[in-house]
Amino acid sequence: MDAYFYNPAGIANINFVDVKFTTSSPYYGIDKARYYQFGLGYNLHNIIIGLNINLMSYGEENYEINEENPFGPGNNKVTPYLSNYTLTMATPLSDALSVGWNINYFSENYGDESHNAIFFDTGIIYKRKLISLFSSEDEIFFGASIRNFTFSKVKYDTDKEELPAISRFGISYSFLPEINDSTVEVLCQAEYQYLLNYDYRDGLHLGLETKLIELVALRCGYYYENIDDHDHDNNEDHLSQFTYGLGLDIPIYKFTDYPIRLQIDFTSLPQESYITYWSDFDNFNSFTVKLSWHK
Repeated sequence: MDAYFYNPAGIANINFVDVKFTTSSPYYGIDKARYYQFGLGYNLHNIIIGLNINLMSYGEENYEINEENPFGPGNNKVTPYLSNYTLTMATPLSDALSVGWNINYFSENYGDESHNAIFFDTGIIYKRKLISLFSSEDEIFFGASIRNFTFSKVKYDTDKEELPAISRFGISYSFLPEINDSTVEVLCQAEYQYLLNYDYRDGLHLGLETKLIELVALRCGYYYENIDDHDHDNNEDHLSQFTYGLGLDIPIYKFTDYPIRLQIDFTSLPQESYITYWSDFDNFNSFTVKLSWHK
């Protein structure tokens, strides 16, 4: 269910039912900020339907402006938020090729009123098995996607702002070497991100996952993105950092009669500062629980 955001074709590998919940915090200097994500995927005769809800609450309560007395106390307390509701459909066209589409409903509210937009994504993934140096077959994946290929805009009172249209091109390679008679699963990933309607936020994302004894997953990564420094010396012109995470993959179906796999993941992302003279922010920590039912 994580794949829908980057490439909707990625959920085509759901066997029966997937359920996922993620919570993350804080967001830079806003200690009360919380990010929540809930995902549900269902395989209906090789047509996979997904529903994802994303909510970013800033947690800080502010008062709305009193229009009758702008210099007086506010009328009501409000909590600014961003939300996105995504309906996904994906299907494997063959053993090697999968395609997917998203329809998204985006909403933001900073205390005055909600501003909304509907936009669409699409993606494709090609998988190929390779001859391996080890006892098992290696797999290589090629993926491409466009988020907001409709170039949709958010409408404000007097203006419209175009949402980012993001193209992504990725490759991943998985293999299973044997070390001391134990199988180790290794997954290497690389992705290039290019914005179609803005000059910034282009970047490179790298990732490595090693799964030990089919249970514990160790992860590390690196990202680089260019940003707008607005021609000011105190502003950064890029963001880059190493990341790391840990996961547990528990095959409950191996020791019970329930065809369930439980996955628990933790990720810690350093929050790089947009300014040169201050960078003392806590890590953005993310905790995920995922249940997968198999037929």
